[in-house]
Amino acid sequence: MIKIIAIDYGLKKTGVAFFDGNLVQPIDVIRIKDQQKLLVKISQYVLKYQPQLIVMGLPESGELLSVIKKFALQLETFIGIKVTLFEETLTTQEAIVRMNLLGKTQSQKKKKEDAFAAALLLEDYLELNNLH
Repeated sequence: MIKIIAIDYGLKKTGVAFFDGNLVQPIDVIRIKDQQKLLVKISQYVLKYQPQLIVMGLPESGELLSVIKKFALQLETFIGIKVTLFEETLTTQEAIVRMNLLGKTQSQKKKKEDAFAAALLLEDYLELNNLH
């Protein structure tokens, strides 16, 4: 049974989700801008959840594309676990739609939208790779 952490990287906030072989769960929204500190924080989740793989969302284009590729390489080197880049588009917007359907308040949406986006990214990855 494979365990996977998903990361929805952003310049201000980074969403984290986890798949334990059965269920995808949004875990946290990390509000750390410094990349070195972000690496350390993500490594804490790696120690806690013991994943075999990290999936990181990759936009089709835009300013974040090269930043995310560089960060993914740094993360892989830092923690020693394979980081797979997975093309994602509009996961944050989809997360907001789903949270609306769940009746989440504006405050709840703001706090958790990036973690939900990471969970959606992970669900898409699992579905595409027949792991879910």
